[in-house]
Amino acid sequence: MKKIGIIIALLAISLLFFVGKSDSKLQPYYSGDAVDFNNKVIFATANSGKLEIFKSENKVITKTLEISNYNSLFNINDSYSDLKLSIENGQLFVYAVSKYTLFKYNISDLYSAQLDKRVTNNYWEWYQRVDRFGSNIATVSEKGIKIYNSDLQVIDAYNFTASNPYSIRSNSSQQYLFSVDNDKVRVYDRLSRTVVREMPLDFIYKSNNHRVYFDDNSNEIFAIDDTFTKKFDLNGNLLGSFRHLEHPGYEVDSTYGSSYLYFSNGTGVVKMNRDSFTVADYAYTSMIGGPQGWAMGLKVVNTNNGDVVVVFNGSNIVLLDKNLKTIDSVKSNTYSATVSSNENLSLNLSNYWVTSNAPLTISGTGFWSQEQLLVKFGNAGYEMHADNNGRFSKEITVPVMPVGRYDIKVTGVKSALTYSSSIELK
Repeated sequence: MKKIGIIIALLAISLLFFVGKSDSKLQPYYSGDAVDFNNKVIFATANSGKLEIFKSENKVITKTLEISNYNSLFNINDSYSDLKLSIENGQLFVYAVSKYTLFKYNISDLYSAQLDKRVTNNYWEWYQRVDRFGSNIATVSEKGIKIYNSDLQVIDAYNFTASNPYSIRSNSSQQYLFSVDNDKVRVYDRLSRTVVREMPLDFIYKSNNHRVYFDDNSNEIFAIDDTFTKKFDLNGNLLGSFRHLEHPGYEVDSTYGSSYLYFSNGTGVVKMNRDSFTVADYAYTSMIGGPQGWAMGLKVVNTNNGDVVVVFNGSNIVLLDKNLKTIDSVKSNTYSATVSSNENLSLNLSNYWVTSNAPLTISGTGFWSQEQLLVKFGNAGYEMHADNNGRFSKEITVPVMPVGRYDIKVTGVKSALTYSSSIELK
């Protein structure tokens, strides 16, 4: 890919975030999941806050289902933060997380959702992701990883976290978990419960979503940074390196037994020979599904006709065949009222030392208009909302905790903006 592609795509992504309805912006597609179910490619995303389910049949994409999470207590729709598709005993399910709750829906007919199970924790653990690690469904939060059985009962937990939890995955491995954190691929051994290996990467855009691919058959790890796509063994040895010349690098994915792997780097998707580590093909995606395309999340599905690559492409989702030819695409039609703030990020505390159960006012500026905010204080979590100007203020009760110094951290759910300040508990 030539450098002119970078310029075009950067302009496109700039438009993505700043052009749209008055005082609104298009909600981009950047992640999701996909499976082959009954000879149809089914893919889904929670990027809009709802569960959006699509099918591809006869080279045509149809949106079949949209699931909202209605909160009757506050008369609002709570946002889902992540989902995972799962085929079990010939039926199709979607697992989803929202705040402190894990859901399991049966969506086998693709046009309706039947709630199969639902579990909510009571210890303030805010789920950021749901995925399948080995044979089991798992949730990911700032507190680590919880592993569930088929009844959605927690059967194990791991103290493995990452600054961006999106990067944590296992592919089909029963033993290892992988993350991309602080310019490193980190390998976590579930048997020893320790990080057993770290391999260096080099990122310019630190906050982007990154994920590696692990081949459980060859025990090889494939990763992409903002300059190279790399292949490692489990001992951390570099087995191959390809300079993709463009940044940022997002994800690498493949299917079991395939001779190829695919990676996304904003401007498009590249198909690589896994053994020779050379380029087999590539496709620019910035204009495939319409303007403002930006290839981020990637999911490869093996079908009877070969690989299908599902690209979560900013303003749209694109399906490519094994030769990276376009099958079809679907555009995002969700708009958010959130716009960026003109003020700098700030966090203010009414007191800089407190006691347990005392009142404390937390306020700040610089977040998106009407954005949902998550506040973490020790072992407690709070929800707040910014006003039209991106400002917020709320009085809380200080949680009961041992004396010491703590960080209070505020994170914007949509913007991912974050700010923290310390306070002493006496």
